[in-house]
This record gives sequence, structure tokens and C-alpha cells, in this order.
Amino acid sequence: MKKLIGCLLSAVILAVLLVPSTVVQAASVKTMEASGTNGVLTVSGTTSEDSLAVAILVYDEAGTSLVYIETVGVSDAHTYSSSISLKNGTYVVKAGDYDGSSDLISKTVTITESTVTSNPTTTAVTTETKTSVAPKTEDSQLLYLWVLTMTISGMGMIYIKKQFEYIIRIQKFMRSQLLFGEEAMHTLEKARVAVFGVGGVGGYVVEALVRSGVGTLDIIDHDTVSITNINRQIVATHKTIGQYKVDVLEERIHDINPECVVHVHKCFYLPETADQFDFSAYDYVVDAVDTVTAKIQIIMEAKSAGVPVISSMGAGNKLNPGSFRVADIYQTSVDPLAKVMRKELKKRQVKKCKVVYSREKPRKPLTEEPIRYPASISFVPPVVGMMIASEVVMDLTGIHYEPDAV
Repeated sequence: MKKLIGCLLSAVILAVLLVPSTVVQAASVKTMEASGTNGVLTVSGTTSEDSLAVAILVYDEAGTSLVYIETVGVSDAHTYSSSISLKNGTYVVKAGDYDGSSDLISKTVTITESTVTSNPTTTAVTTETKTSVAPKTEDSQLLYLWVLTMTISGMGMIYIKKQFEYIIRIQKFMRSQLLFGEEAMHTLEKARVAVFGVGGVGGYVVEALVRSGVGTLDIIDHDTVSITNINRQIVATHKTIGQYKVDVLEERIHDINPECVVHVHKCFYLPETADQFDFSAYDYVVDAVDTVTAKIQIIMEAKSAGVPVISSMGAGNKLNPGSFRVADIYQTSVDPLAKVMRKELKKRQVKKCKVVYSREKPRKPLTEEPIRYPASISFVPPVVGMMIASEVVMDLTGIHYEPDAV
């Protein structure tokens, strides 16, 4: 024991000599008050001028199980506050700068029906290191030296910064995890989905998938944003006119989830580009292209690779978003595109294929002039895209809702 303590002291001295003094930074969160009653916990405090946001963490009484996480903004007066609904009981409340650059301030709060007792303790950021790889010992002196060593060497700061980065990363999808569970969210994070065509339908498929936590996306399209896309496509604004849709969408994906891996394919899926795609690398394939030839080839390649595929039927010339259904291609009706696809897939001995189609009879565009494109409206293609994304997420996680509950 004495030898170990001596080694630790040596490490402390070495760290003091070698590590720059800037490693230990001044706290951005200066104060934190925690109180509450009748199931409501109120947290507030002050910060330094350079603080942008504060991360609030609520643990159970033992301080080991995370109960709640929230990031709150800092006001112009350098203050922050939050009200959190919790069951009555005792909690450990911690606050620190959202990027992990500040010390953690901790308080133990007991919430009762009408009164609250608070036992404040301010602890340095490195107190969190005791939950990492610190030695398991009841020797308080040894533990103190361990923490001191971690602090001076900067390892404690690195650890807590990583913890904050992890918290910020998982916080984006916390509400989804409440529905799906942690295991399903890990499955989505590891999944790779290819979306062929990112226009009116495909753009919303991508939007929903990235917001669901899918970790890797392949987006395939060679089209650019035009003025006529503004009425229905998520990539279309006056600022993006003329830009490639995949480029706009890649930037949007990373704005939503910077950790998402995006493979951009600036091309149409054609016979001459087919060799650029390894369908066996995908966990799911979405067909949201317009041409029958490409749709058939995408489905055939996915089937050959043993990868689940879902295909969008016609979303043009439709007004009723409630008429869309998920079905096998051979159970479809009314939809003219589905009729062609049934015939062509049957020729190729495809036994089944999941599609989204409409039972609404297509409307005739209100014009006497010949047109080369279908009529469309803002609230139809997004519904198709969201339905497709829902099927992808449900199939990947194995979690499905009861149809009778809809």
C-alpha cells in the first residue's frame, strides 16, 4: 500500500512539472441551486460570460443511475434555470457546462409533498472519475490521491469531456429511446440504409431515418433542386435552387446528427452505374425513384443480396394522404404504377415486395396543356416518406405496433 501511494505521489509531482497549467480550466458554471416540492425539481444558477449552455444531470440517491438529462440555454444575464417533473424522493443533481469544459456542481435534494431539504456539496469535475477505472478500494486516502493525480494530469478533464460528449450524443434520441429501448437504438445506430431517390418521397424518408438515429445513410440521386420542387420537397428552398439534392441533404443530415455517416452517390441508378453499389453492404434498401426500369432493378438487386427492400408507388396526382397503405405488391389495387410493377415483378418471379401505395384514384391535372410530370401537393409525398421510414425502423428493430391500435 505504501509503495502504491508513493508511486501515486510521484505521478502527481511529475504531472505538476510536465502538464501545462491550462489543462485545469476555470469553471463556467459558477453556482447551482436545487429545490423542489410536490414532484417538481427546480434547478437554477449563474455562469461565467463565456458559457453557452448548461447540462443538468439528475441521478438516483446513490448517484449511480442516471434519471434525467437536459441541456438548457444561458440567458444574457448569464443565468440558467429548469423545472423538472420527478417522483418525490432523494436525488443527486449535477450541473456543468454542456461541452464538459467546466467543473460539475453537485447537490443532494430530497423532494417531498410540501418541504424540501438540500445538502449542497461542490465537487471538482474529476469526481466523476470514480465511476471509471479508479481502483476499487475503501482506502479514502488512496482514492483521494488517485483523484488528485487524475486532476493534475488532465485525465479527469478528458474523461468528463468524453462523458459530456456521450450525454449530448444520446440526448438527441432520448425520447425515441423511451419508445424503443436502448437495445433498439443501438441497432439503429449500427444500421446502414440506402435511399435511392431523395426527392418528394425520398427526402422525407431520409429526414425521418436520421431523426430516428440510423447511423449510416447512402443517398443516391443526380437531380438538382428546381423552383418546381419547393411545393413538396424538404431539400427545396430559394437558397438551394440549382444545388444537387444529395449535397443539400448531406448538410442537413449532419446538422441534425453530426455523428451520422453519409455516403453520397451523385448519380441516378442506371445499368451503367449499377456496379457502383454493393447491396450486400446495406441493412435496408428504399426505392423512391420515378422510373419503372430503375425500380425493378433496385428491387431485384436487393432481393438477390437478401436485403429487405421497400418501394414507393405513385404519390403524384393524389390529394388524400389518408389513402396510403403499406402492403405487399400483389395486394395493391387502383394505383397505376403498382399495376405495372405487379406485372413486371411477376415476370421475374418475385414472390413478394413491400410497398406503400394509394387507394385513391389519380386525379387529372387541371390544365389543357400537355405536361410531362404529375401534379403534386405539399402534404402527400411527405406522408409516403414517413410511412416508408416507419417500416424501415420497425423492421430493423423488430418492434411493431398493433394495427388495431391505429
